[in-house]
Amino acid sequence: MKNLLEKGTNIFHSLHWYSAHSSRTTRKGMEEEQGGIKKLFTLFVLIPHLGVLADKQCEAGEFLTPEKTLKNHNFRSVPVGSPLDCHLLCKKDPKCQSYNFVVSGNICELNNSTKEASPRDLVRDDARFYMGMKHAEGQRPQTFASCRDIYRESRTEVNGNYLLQMPSGNVSVYCHMSSQGLGSCSGGGWTLVMKIDGRKFYFSCELGETGFDNYETKLPTYWKTPFDKICLGMKIGQQKRFIVVHKKAISLHSLIADGQYRNTSLGRGTWKSLLGGNASLQSFCNMEGFNVVDLTFGSFRKTKARIGLIANEIDDCIGCDSRIGFGTGGDPFDFNVCGNSASWNPGEHDRNNKEAFCYILVQ
Repeated sequence: MKNLLEKGTNIFHSLHWYSAHSSRTTRKGMEEEQGGIKKLFTLFVLIPHLGVLADKQCEAGEFLTPEKTLKNHNFRSVPVGSPLDCHLLCKKDPKCQSYNFVVSGNICELNNSTKEASPRDLVRDDARFYMGMKHAEGQRPQTFASCRDIYRESRTEVNGNYLLQMPSGNVSVYCHMSSQGLGSCSGGGWTLVMKIDGRKFYFSCELGETGFDNYETKLPTYWKTPFDKICLGMKIGQQKRFIVVHKKAISLHSLIADGQYRNTSLGRGTWKSLLGGNASLQSFCNMEGFNVVDLTFGSFRKTKARIGLIANEIDDCIGCDSRIGFGTGGDPFDFNVCGNSASWNPGEHDRNNKEAFCYILVQ
């Protein structure tokens, strides 16, 4: 009974804020009076609705957070008659984790994340309030294993971080849902796996929510997300370029961790397109794919790339002096771990060393 009374008190406080705030947004005279009656009616509708749900320990909303909104996660906005309508819309949609409510216009904004999963996206907004959804045991919100699964279910084109179901639990991961911005990779729901700074190699899982910025990360999706395609991107300055690799695997880890060479057939022109006109490769060898390694016997400075292409100035793959790729090392510039390195008669640019910020997504 004590918990129910406390819950009821919180509901009254929250709805009092809603009623007061709504009254301030009405204009004058009859409009204000009608608005007050409408909001008062909403109070009487919402209070028993939430109270009954709390008493039965069924699915219910958290207490609203006044003057806050969760940005970057809205997948649907719709005019409604009251906050109760918005609450019911969210409750019925398996993708809805929370909602924002625009008080002055009665606009319901359904979110695919929560303030707990995305605390940095909860910001002040005097025109809205935020409400997260709690789910009873055995009635958890629907989650998906990949961004492609979310896209197939919802057809959303809103880029942002989404909750994905991993063996260790739900993880918030950046999903690229739009058909714009990834070049030949196109749309369909791409799951971020890794971000690499060509100048260093440090990963932070917390930065797997932030999209195409300059912070490195390796996500649980690296170990556990199956795919049919890989989207590879390089960024130099503000210019990002992407290429697509058609390769099926149970995870990126399974594809490269054993060190076994697996070839691709993109061609040197496609690999060079990652850097536009700044790329340089020698003319021969052109070994490409996964776990690409110079064939020099016994050398500890072999040119290599976890994903990429290596080249040589003579017609073999011994003593290669140029490469483009992801997770690179060896000659000619061992410290460049993602980008383009070339020396010794590379062709277009003598001793080219372009460190890129790199992105790997899967679908």
